[in-house]
Amino acid sequence: MYRKGFNPYAKNFSLQDFIANTIESEGGEVHAFITECKVLEELFPKQVSKRYNCKKIIDPNSGLLSREMAIKKFYSVGPYYSKYKNKLENHGLAQAFPYINQEEVTFVSSAYGMPYPVAAYHEYITVLSKVCENDKKRLSYLGQSSGIERGIASVKETKAKQDYLDRCSAVDKI
Repeated sequence: MYRKGFNPYAKNFSLQDFIANTIESEGGEVHAFITECKVLEELFPKQVSKRYNCKKIIDPNSGLLSREMAIKKFYSVGPYYSKYKNKLENHGLAQAFPYINQEEVTFVSSAYGMPYPVAAYHEYITVLSKVCENDKKRLSYLGQSSGIERGIASVKETKAKQDYLDRCSAVDKI
């Protein structure tokens, strides 16, 4: 199972969806981790309860791996909590992630060396910044057209400028 794809040029490419999909969606980090624990359980049934992180998501009532417990653990950001919460508030997303907590970090992104929600935030900003850089270049090329091409280009340029402003105004504030 693969992580849900995304198109950073789409109008619906949002920080909230990006973070949630990275962590919670089918093929996301929680799904991948639970799958690892299930494989371990099938291959070495006595080992799963000894594996530190798998043990943390076993429901004490059912004895089964718990997706909800895993989600809560993946949203543990420890010392990043205050800064991360402020970043979410700045984007109007303070209420969007109820599981964000300051408990000890259990899961760290190997790509960013920080908790997954924080890493997903940085990845989103990196991707969006590159998209905006590309949009800016495209607008520059459109502005350089001449003659008959210019009339056609001006229509495209107007739409491209609006798309750029819609998408990139937030990046400039970050």
